Amino acid sequence: MLAPFLLLTLAATSVPGKAPVPGAPALPYGQDLRVPGSKASVRLEKDGMGTNISSLFLDEQYDTLGKTFVQFRCGEGGQLNFFLKTKVPLLSEADLVSGRSPSLSYRVDGQQPRAFPGVLTRKSGDFDRFVLAVSDASDARFLAAFQAARKKVELRVARTGGAAPLTLTFPVKGFREGLQVLAGCPALP
Repeated sequence: MLAPFLLLTLAATSVPGKAPVPGAPALPYGQDLRVPGSKASVRLEKDGMGTNISSLFLDEQYDTLGKTFVQFRCGEGGQLNFFLKTKVPLLSEADLVSGRSPSLSYRVDGQQPRAFPGVLTRKSGDFDRFVLAVSDASDARFLAAFQAARKKVELRVARTGGAAPLTLTFPVKGFREGLQVLAGCPALP
């Protein structure tokens, strides 16, 4: 569990234009740093080329194991890329074979849902049955939805192959604080 002062230190140290907190500890890389009292966490990471690939995670409300979450990961040009990872398969075998992706919709604080085509992801060369992404253009829409929410964002995956649609709830408490840490996905020391 992350001490409350460490998150504030993390935010003050890593947000461009803000001076580091005097005596702040070194920022830990590769560890999930939880926003206190929330289901939001941040992980600072660099790839082998030194590119910032840090992420903001938001755990699903009813998943006590932390295996169902949304992820906003730093991508090219400081854009945050959206991913949904679940503990249950999102694709049927027929979907895998055909490369067909289910649609994904979101609903902010009970408003009208907005649907988008999902994008399949790969793991070790094969389609990953447990992860969906969205198009680059939709990444910003999903980010805006989570930023606009006051209480929660519900995601619904319209699975095929006889599987019931999957509805997931993500409380947004702590999301904005975590997002401040990734603001613009700056270069990491």
